[in-house]
Amino acid sequence: MAISKVKVTQHVVLGKNYVLESSFNLQTWNLAGSQFTADDEVITLEFDADVTGRFFRIRQVP
Repeated sequence: MAISKVKVTQHVVLGKNYVLESSFNLQTWNLAGSQFTADDEVITLEFDADVTGRFFRIRQVP
């Protein structure tokens, strides 16, 4: 079975810190990557998705 790629594009605020999170039920969220600082106003993250049915969000953190 081939692993699919997921591409997430989001508009963010330059210089702010963010985390990408994933969930199967929109209630419990888990980190899908490490914290990062936006170095552009539009970011695109691409990663392997080993399962289907996940939701993603980018959340600003302190």
